Amino acid sequence: MSREIGIIGEDIACKILIDMGYVIVERNYHSKFGEIDIIARLDTKIIFVEVKYKEDQGYGLPQEAVTRQKIRKIIKTARYYLHESELSETDWQIDVLAIAKEKGSYNLIENIYIEGLS
Repeated sequence: MSREIGIIGEDIACKILIDMGYVIVERNYHSKFGEIDIIARLDTKIIFVEVKYKEDQGYGLPQEAVTRQKIRKIIKTARYYLHESELSETDWQIDVLAIAKEKGSYNLIENIYIEGLS
């Protein structure tokens, strides 16, 4: 996916999340472990959001692109962010926001963190 398409997807994702009551804290957070597309707050919880945006239906659903390896990288990056931000005691989760432009739909998959992956 080109960077331009990724930015479009993240812009759409931010609008969806804001409409759902999330507060966007940061976009495109980078660490030595990887990148997190969106970091948001919902009430007192930190939400790390992986955005998968597809402009067409070819090659499956957007969320199918989130592999176990990708989840592991997000977990490590999220833990690093929490440590660096002195938020280690804060409740957190990892969500995937899959957006299908062609269908005009999205699917928020909440709390994809699977114990034992890290």
